[in-house]
Amino acid sequence: MNEFKVQLNFASFLKLSIIIGGCMGLGSAPLIAIFNWSQLGIGVIPVALLATPLAGLFNGLLGGLIGFPVYFWLSRKVGFRFKGHLYLEPREG
Repeated sequence: MNEFKVQLNFASFLKLSIIIGGCMGLGSAPLIAIFNWSQLGIGVIPVALLATPLAGLFNGLLGGLIGFPVYFWLSRKVGFRFKGHLYLEPREG
């Protein structure tokens, strides 16, 4: 098994953080709409379905901006090493 080190630059870390935040917002939008419509009325459903993914994107951006210095420090001091195989092209068979 090969050992390799993964380290993301700022732009890649931010993209990954925004994607994770957007997916979290998209996944939680139906839950927020379902659990809050009885308190706020039926009009909250379209707002929740539109606003929650946008809030997730913003939270991902903010988390990436705040979290990158910690990630950078940890990757320099501790390092993130993985054992396994890294495939850059699809394998056949």
